[in-house]
Amino acid sequence: MLRGHVDGVTHSHVWGWAADTSAPDSTVQVSIFVDGRKVAQTECNTLREDLKSKGFGDGRHGFRYDFPNKLDESSNKRLAVRFADTGLPLGNGEVILSKGRVSSLPVPDPERAKELMRLPAPENQREFFDLLALLDPEYGIYQLIRRFDFEGWTAGQASIAAFGKLVDIEPGAAGQSSSDIADYFNDLLFSDEFQRSIIPSLLHAYADKRRLLFVHIPKCAGSDLSRNLRTRYPSLDQRVMEPEWTDKEELFKELREFVELTRFSDTICLRGHIGLDYYIKNELIRPSDSVFSIMRDPIEIALSAVNYVMTRIRRDFEQQRLDPDTKKWLNLLGIAAIPNQVNDDFAAQVCLKALYNQNIVIPNSMCHWLGGGNAQAVVERLAKQRVELTDTARYNSWLFDRWGISSATRQNESIKYMTVGTLKPAEREYLAEISGEDLKLYAALQRGLAASGRSSVTGHELLAG
Repeated sequence: MLRGHVDGVTHSHVWGWAADTSAPDSTVQVSIFVDGRKVAQTECNTLREDLKSKGFGDGRHGFRYDFPNKLDESSNKRLAVRFADTGLPLGNGEVILSKGRVSSLPVPDPERAKELMRLPAPENQREFFDLLALLDPEYGIYQLIRRFDFEGWTAGQASIAAFGKLVDIEPGAAGQSSSDIADYFNDLLFSDEFQRSIIPSLLHAYADKRRLLFVHIPKCAGSDLSRNLRTRYPSLDQRVMEPEWTDKEELFKELREFVELTRFSDTICLRGHIGLDYYIKNELIRPSDSVFSIMRDPIEIALSAVNYVMTRIRRDFEQQRLDPDTKKWLNLLGIAAIPNQVNDDFAAQVCLKALYNQNIVIPNSMCHWLGGGNAQAVVERLAKQRVELTDTARYNSWLFDRWGISSATRQNESIKYMTVGTLKPAEREYLAEISGEDLKLYAALQRGLAASGRSSVTGHELLAG
């Protein structure tokens, strides 16, 4: 019987002991994981007199592992020490390191783990995604992986199950035992490459499902539409692909919920800031799918972007935290830190800087997200891809006509620090200059909507008009 315990953890090292009571003089190996990924496998062969006196053979069952590089102390770290053969954690073997403090996490009951049914290892991505319905979020993805029967498997087979294709495998990255393959498969799933490709992977795996592909142009009622659609269809937000926003444990929880809901729907919805180019380059648009977008007066988009940035900065100041995008905006604006007081003068300075920062107020934002460069090229692309379009003025009508949803809410609304009425002549001229193609595109949409008399038009109708 395997027994063991983690006696201590710091950002520099971890130590403890592990032994097999049925073979007290044998050497047990443990695997060490940081934030889900295996970083080491080490033998427990250091002499511990306390273990010897307790009858654990010759007492050579201790271990200490020093991390090659001290763990980053600026963020929480999840550390696990598991028996290499079984994948089960040692006593106190699942912890969170936070600012020098160690908090134990729940671990699965070893006897219960033995009773769980062994599962055939997934031979492709679809099989793996379907198996995520069995994930217990409390214990994490690794405990599910250890139920898979990898006997006789190769690293190549594991890469196909994770990525749908063979990936380059470093020599020695994966051994030949089923435990080695399980650890290697776990490392693939915890890689940023897996996360950044998750949406195309899911769509290709569930190719039998119809796709609702939303091109979310920022500040064009997209957050409200996403909130409404996610209550009707299995959906994923583009941020699940970004490690900066979604950690790995949260990613698998999101995937579990998605695959469970997908069993009861013939449709998949994608939301978040995904440009039309992304859908096209990844060959995600099929004739049976729906592609749609919402547009808005370009000057209003620019002002809304400015107001949103300042609103988020104020919110993060009040909550005493900085989200990743707030940190990015502060960096772009040359602001080292939020001051002790966010007053009107500070807000005015931030808004003016943001207005002229083209990484925040993107020139021709609608053309940027819809692709094509200029208005005419965008219209041609919209026609070719059969994109359905509405504007924010007709949004509520379209929401009801297209989706049968009655709503007058607005998600993600900002404080109105800047408005069209407060713009100075030079600021108006600047915005008109950087929005020239968007103004043409928006005018074409207005003509098309007026001519159709409906709450939306297709790209083909804009091209024909």
